Amino acid sequence: MDKIKKSLVAGFLALCLVFLSFPSKTQAAGYPVVDFVNFVPKTITTVVESIHLGKETLLDMIGWMVAKMIIQKITAQTVNWINSGFQGN
Repeated sequence: MDKIKKSLVAGFLALCLVFLSFPSKTQAAGYPVVDFVNFVPKTITTVVESIHLGKETLLDMIGWMVAKMIIQKITAQTVNWINSGFQGN
């Protein structure tokens, strides 16, 4: 009896897999479909994501460049201070 149940479950799962792997085709009768309900929220989301992408690429790059320049300047001043003999001594 247990083997029969396992066989039925396996067959059912296989049948479901076959039907789910071939989705049915749908068409909008040749008319463009516009989702007016979600148009504004999707547009706002796209703009916000673009701003975030600009921050992630351009502003972060500028920030790293400024940080590296500051570190180079501090390093040069420290080396100059060491080479000058600590206030002339």
